[in-house]
Amino acid sequence: MSTSETPDTNAEGADLANFPPPHDLSAFPPPTGPGTAAAADASAPTPNLSELPPPAVPAPPASPVYVPTAAIASESEAPRPPKSRKGIIIAAIAVLTIAIAGGATALLWPSADDTAATQAAPVETSETPSPDAAPEPAPAPAPQVDVPKPAETGHHKPTGDPHTTGLCPTGSEEQYFGTTTDFTVRICNSGGYSYTYVGGNQELGYQVLPAEIGASTSGTSFVANNDGTKYAVLFDRLIVTPAGEGPWDQVWHTGNMTELHPGG
Repeated sequence: MSTSETPDTNAEGADLANFPPPHDLSAFPPPTGPGTAAAADASAPTPNLSELPPPAVPAPPASPVYVPTAAIASESEAPRPPKSRKGIIIAAIAVLTIAIAGGATALLWPSADDTAATQAAPVETSETPSPDAAPEPAPAPAPQVDVPKPAETGHHKPTGDPHTTGLCPTGSEEQYFGTTTDFTVRICNSGGYSYTYVGGNQELGYQVLPAEIGASTSGTSFVANNDGTKYAVLFDRLIVTPAGEGPWDQVWHTGNMTELHPGG
């Protein structure tokens, strides 16, 4: 049986003449509607170039400015911005703590200069004694002078009550004076042969009695009486004879009673 042969269109050398001619698109109207180029060209207005601003002209480059080296250095050494407030407070507290610790240490531990200053400085003398020179003798002590009490001193002017002061009464003058271990005695003369005996001490008071003058081989004496008690003043002693008792005597330690002696 015979078959008809169909031409192979994919084979090389296929005959393109058997294909129909392409369609002619020029006969179709242009597409219209939104989204097409024709619609965009129809809706967009024609720009008016006269309303646009003139184009900006770039400024010419500025000429280089000379900056001194010192200005550059000062700008490089400009102070840094201050630290935060918290950092400043912490730094201030640290500095204050160090200052307080240093002050306390200076007070508790004085320096060597302060310690040397507190030591006693040697006394400078204008003259340096020679090592061979003999030491100067020590000054002699001042003599001790016994100042008697007012009632124990002689030749007093009358002052106050003689019963308490032991001095001669007003209008009389002390002529003889003497002290014993316990008593002070004065013989006062008020003119002529008028005498007064003043004797006693500051604790017991003083007896103020009229005195009679006597003379014997033992010298001048004065005798005074007080309610039976006899007081005899001799050149060497005082003799006291209480009423109804035996006599007792005390010798003179100071005074001028020795002038009552016959040869005095």
